[in-house]
Order: sequence, then structure tokens, then C-alpha cells
Amino acid sequence: MAVCSRDPRHVYPDHNKTCPWCQQQQSAAIPQQTAMAPVKPTVPTSARQRPQSAPVSASKAGRPRRTFTAIASLAVVGVVVVGVAVALAAAQDSPGPNTASGAAQSEAVDTTTVVTEEPEPVSRAVAEPSADLHRGAESRYSADYAARVDAVSHDGLQVHVDFSASGRSDLRRPETSCLVITGTDGQTYIARPTQVALTTDERGNFAGRLSFPAIVTGAYGFQYSCSSDYSTAEIGSVNVPAVGVSRFSEDYYAVVLGFDGTRIQFAVHGRSDLRGPGSSCISLDGQSFTPEVAIESEWSNDAITLAGAMEFSQEVAGWTFVYSCSGYSEVHLG
Repeated sequence: MAVCSRDPRHVYPDHNKTCPWCQQQQSAAIPQQTAMAPVKPTVPTSARQRPQSAPVSASKAGRPRRTFTAIASLAVVGVVVVGVAVALAAAQDSPGPNTASGAAQSEAVDTTTVVTEEPEPVSRAVAEPSADLHRGAESRYSADYAARVDAVSHDGLQVHVDFSASGRSDLRRPETSCLVITGTDGQTYIARPTQVALTTDERGNFAGRLSFPAIVTGAYGFQYSCSSDYSTAEIGSVNVPAVGVSRFSEDYYAVVLGFDGTRIQFAVHGRSDLRGPGSSCISLDGQSFTPEVAIESEWSNDAITLAGAMEFSQEVAGWTFVYSCSGYSEVHLG
């Protein structure tokens, strides 16, 4: 028996060259999907004696192809499943930055040691003053009245002027002389002598040394009798490193030379009625504190100069300093 190559359900004697079932369907012009059951052909007796293979057995002939396809499909699916499982396992083992759980990330933050640097304390150390001075200038009233600067020197917070003055018998006394200072802040400061040492003391003729405070940076000039009717003899400049000046007027002013921790280094100059430094204060946000004062240097005549330290009960950095706590300008300790 032969199996039709077009339809494996058609089985016919193998001596036929073509499938009689297909020929019958074509002659009847009936589609295969609606074809009636095929008419059993007349076959020889010898053919009848042979056991005829049922169409069902013919369908079994095509089963190996479908079985292979199913096995191949299962194999592909198995490969895909294994690949996905391997990828998931690798992803779980990977320490990627974004795969940590919220709890793990929280623990990482909690166990991180944060190093914070303490801010360095604010301070201003006291520095040595310097000067560039010269002699030879005159402070003159007229052809008959004049004072000459014979020598000038600088010593810390003082300037020493060696002078000689001459005039008529009504020549004013040298103790009334002063230094006129034009500060770098544009203000004028008057420094009056705190020490007087005369080598000549006669009517119409004086000579000796006058010592003045030099606590403000600026251009310095000597003015005999400290009156505008005498000219000013320029003697040079003095540089005093400072935080600032707490000023009341040209005759009264205090200089903050530096500060560190709870201590302020200061120098102050004024007439004999100068207020004491113990009345000074620092203030911030409505609070104020007064200091304990240690005087380190004092020069006085008709005027007075003090230098020393003010000790407060707390750190002074960031606060505002005012000499005598009223009437004087502020100095920010920043």
C-alpha cells in the first residue's frame, strides 16, 4: 500500500501511479475540508488479502515531526528559564549602588563617621608699631615766634620731640603744644604731651623734650602751643596696627590694639578728665559686659595716656566694643 504525498490520510494500492482519492476529489470539485468519505476502490483479490493500513496508522507517520518540534520548543523554553535564573542570581549577588534596601542604606549612613572641624578662634594679636620720622621743620607764628624740631624719635606708643622755641617775653609755654594727626580714616586726632622735660626754661626762650602718645596710625605734625595761629611742622608718619578706634572727639579716643579670647589690649588718650577704662563694655543682642582692667603703662601731665588689658567674663570675638560704654564710637571685634 502507498500513502498519498499530498494527504497522508489517502492510502491506496501501490501499483497505482496517482492517488485515486485525490483524482476523485478533483473531478467532483469538492473542497477537501467538506469532502465526503472516500469511496473504497476496487482492488485485486491479492490486495484484499493484505491487511490494509488504516488512515489512523498513516497519521502516526507524521507524529515524529510534531514530537521533534515539541521537544525543541521545550528545550528553548528550558534554556530561557535557566538564563533568567542565572541573571537573577547574578543581580542579587551584585553590590550595585542602587540595589541596597532602604534599611541597608540607612545603616550605612548611621555608621558613617562625620568629621567636623572646629572653627579656629577669631583673634587679633598685638603688633609692634613703626614710624618714619624726620627733623628740621618749624612751627611758626611770625618772624618773631617759632619753634624748631631739632630731633624726633619713636618708642612703642610714644613719639619724642626735641625742640627749641624762641620769641618775645610773652612766648607761650611749650606744655601747651601738641601733635596734629591726620588718621587713615580721615579723622583728625590731637595728641597732647604726657611728659615734659625742659633743658631751657626762660621767658621768651624754651628748649627740651616733649613726649606725646602715638596710638593712632596717620601723618604726624608738631604744632607749638596747639593753636591754629602757629603752622604745623610735618614730622613724618606712624603706623599702629589696630582693630579700630573708639572715638569721642579729637581729644578723646581709645584704640583696640588686639584681642584674644576674653582679653582686649587697648590704649586710650584724653585730657585729665578722661573716663576710666573700667566703664567700657562689650555688647551683643541687648547684652553687655564690663571688664576687669589691668593698666600696663601710664603717662600723664595735663593729658593722660593709658595702655593695658581689659579682661571680660566671656569670649569677645563677634561682640562690639565701646569705650566708657557710651558717647564713643563702636569697634566691631570680628
